[in-house]
Amino acid sequence: MDASERMPGDAEAAAAVAGMAETYGHAIRVGEEHWFQPSVGAMPIPGRVLDANAGGMIVIADRSGTEHIIHPTMIAEF
Repeated sequence: MDASERMPGDAEAAAAVAGMAETYGHAIRVGEEHWFQPSVGAMPIPGRVLDANAGGMIVIADRSGTEHIIHPTMIAEF
């Protein structure tokens, strides 16, 4: 299996991204900077998206380079 083949869950992840685009006005794209909560209840911090389709999750790196795997709802709304 190579990177171009579809995997179970891809359709659900694509639907989640489409839902986020509707909610936030645009799709989350690799390389974009967004404010996010690194954990539930934490203050939002800025980070750069590394992977926007990680099985319905988003991989984002904060400014120190630490990678976080977050649910799309953890993206700040502002």
